[in-house]
Amino acid sequence: EKRYKEEQEAEQEGFGMHIKDLESTITNLGQLTDMSQTEAYARQMQEIEKDLKESQQQADLYNSREALFGSEVTDYSNLKKMMDTFDPFYKFWVYANNWKTWKKSWMEDAFNTLDAEGMDKDVQDAFKVMFKMGKQFTLRDMPTCASNCESVRAQLEDFKKYLPLILALRSPGMRDRHWTQIAEDIGVVIPHDDPEYTLTKVLEQKLPDHMEAIV
Repeated sequence: EKRYKEEQEAEQEGFGMHIKDLESTITNLGQLTDMSQTEAYARQMQEIEKDLKESQQQADLYNSREALFGSEVTDYSNLKKMMDTFDPFYKFWVYANNWKTWKKSWMEDAFNTLDAEGMDKDVQDAFKVMFKMGKQFTLRDMPTCASNCESVRAQLEDFKKYLPLILALRSPGMRDRHWTQIAEDIGVVIPHDDPEYTLTKVLEQKLPDHMEAIV
């Protein structure tokens, strides 16, 4: 018992130093504001999140052992505070990177492979996150972070106007007669089965101008 207790105390000393380093990293996350580094920052957030979860599990393990040893239980409550501080940064950078990835894929992939309902849900979820995190950063007096949220939110808002059109054109109920009717009504032939036909080409054909008729 004495040996195990001494081993744990030595481990906990190193663990305490690790938590301090992690806390310092999280405290300085407000300095990450370069939107050109979105992908790298998103990866960093995922690594920190993994570290926080593992640290909490390790803290719980140490506390349970301390109870067995009859030792005073070490207070690791600062981990919860660190998680709360970290959460807005994690959500912002991960969703910002998701949006960047989604948009590239949606604009370039074959239009007839797009999951319109999934797109709609992703955009709505990301929009809510950007709105909420923007408010969080404003309350924390981090104007640059809040401005980044607003920038991404504005991009999502701009894309949202195309969703009714995409949902209509990617409806599972679409049949050949519907495509023919659309072509007759708007005077534009939509090569919907062409694997080279993309959302970019949908916009180039100015189909949003005919959204009401198509929907």
